[in-house]
Amino acid sequence: MSSNRKRQIDQAILKCTIEAGLPFSLLNHDSLIELLDTLEPGYKPPDRHTISLRIHDQYFNHMHDLK
Repeated sequence: MSSNRKRQIDQAILKCTIEAGLPFSLLNHDSLIELLDTLEPGYKPPDRHTISLRIHDQYFNHMHDLK
């Protein structure tokens, strides 16, 4: 899988997690990992800690852009 494809899937997961109000712990659930591997073999989702850091970074960048 290309790094661009992984980034694209990671962003879609981040968006879904935020917009649906899903818990970050869902990303570490075996059933979700199995589902994602079925849809995109070899794909490993970011863990909940990585997602929380990305949300923080995107929030900071958004706030900086508003200034």
